[in-house]
Formats: sequence, structure tokens, C-alpha cells
Amino acid sequence: MKRLYLIRHGESVQNQKNLLSGVSDVPLSQTGREQCYRLREFFSKFPVEAVFASPLSRALESAKIIFPQHEIIITEGLIEFDYGNYEGVPRTYDDEVMRRWHTAPGEVTFPGGKSIRKHALEVYDEILFIAQKTSVRSVACVSHRTTIRLIVAQVLGLDLNKFRLLPCSNCSVTTLLFKEEGDLQLQSLNMELGFLVGR
Repeated sequence: MKRLYLIRHGESVQNQKNLLSGVSDVPLSQTGREQCYRLREFFSKFPVEAVFASPLSRALESAKIIFPQHEIIITEGLIEFDYGNYEGVPRTYDDEVMRRWHTAPGEVTFPGGKSIRKHALEVYDEILFIAQKTSVRSVACVSHRTTIRLIVAQVLGLDLNKFRLLPCSNCSVTTLLFKEEGDLQLQSLNMELGFLVGR
């Protein structure tokens, strides 16, 4: 059995402002870096054998801090959802697209960006590929909130209109098990820093 840790990056400067970040390459905040150093404590006790990360700097920097001894394997397949013209827009912005994002996100295609259903298929295929092709038993994947939520929704068979109900905090760890039959199974969801390494 193989264990995959899905890790959301530390707080970014746009997370602080409650803005949609998407594929915009925004850096970690100082709080985000501190979160990553704390999470390093957990993985010093539960080491992994391979580390994959989204190419966006907030995920890549998180991976380098949490796993300083590892070569980070960068993969586009773990990148965040593309919000298109809505990159950098406040999450409280109120128009028809954002209202659908809050009520039926599985049906949304952002102008200039992607559809949620397309991204969900792509990121699930990527995590399944990583699970199938890596020979090691313990893998970390540092990614983003929407991407991780969509992977978990696909594993659970959840209606994509409900995927945003899944919690995914900064520097949280969600654990999947990959069985020999080829199935992914959710072991734990959104283990937060306070639980992993104490307050």
C-alpha cells in the first residue's frame, strides 16, 4: 500500500487579502513560511521518499521548506485552477459568475480561464499517475486548495457542486492510500498544523 500526502502550500500574500490567486505566481507571506517550518517538524517524524510540487512559487517554496533534504519534482499536473479574468479578484466580488461559484461551482467556467470539471479530471489523472508510477511507498504532493479539494471530491465520488464544502487549510495535510488494486482511498482530511505539531 502506498501513502500520498496532499499538502496545501503555506499562506500566500493573496490569501491574506482573501483574493483569488489561481495560476498567478504569488509568493508566500511570512506567516506562510512560518507555517511551513512548523510542518517540517511533522515530516521529520513521518518522512516521505519522494516530493512532487506545483510549479507556482507558493507551492514550490513550501515544498523546499518542508522537505529540505529532497529534490523537488515539479509537475504542472498539481497546479492551481485557472480563474482567468478573475485572478486577483476578491472572493466577496458579487456578479453572476461569482454567485454560481458559491452555489454551483461544478458548473463554472471562468471567462478567460478553465472549467472546474476539466480541471477536476486533469488533477485526478495526475495524482493517479503519481500513485501508479512512483516506486516508493510514501509520497508528498504540495499543491493548492481548489486542486486538492477536487482530487478528494473525485476520490469520494462527491458531486462537484459540493466540492467547496471540503476543508483545506494552509499547510494542512490530507492523506490518500493507494491500494494494489489501483484504487485511491481517503485516509484523513485536512489535518491542520495545530493537530499535527501542536499549537
